[in-house]
Amino acid sequence: MASGVRQQILSAIDKVEDAASRTILLLMLQVVEEIGGKIDAVLADEKSLREAVLNGHTEQHDAHHEWVAAKIAEERDDKTSRRRIRDGLLEKALWAGVVFAAGAMAAKWVGA
Repeated sequence: MASGVRQQILSAIDKVEDAASRTILLLMLQVVEEIGGKIDAVLADEKSLREAVLNGHTEQHDAHHEWVAAKIAEERDDKTSRRRIRDGLLEKALWAGVVFAAGAMAAKWVGA
């Protein structure tokens, strides 16, 4: 925890009249600082963080990323891919609908 923030919290705790409440607040501050220290330690070690998050499946995770990147590149280069054809047809249909709607609105506005 930043020194300035810690000082502000301590000065706010000093203003508390009740000794029991002050003790509880000081214990809570100590717990927050301890948790913050642990979080900082975990974030500082990226390799351990990846292992903890991926639960030992780091290599498999990286392989999946490589596979997905290869598939995306392969599909981008393939002019006859089903997805590319489908997306092209969908785009043309949407544009046809937009042009038709604009024409109908223009005709209605002009009064034709």
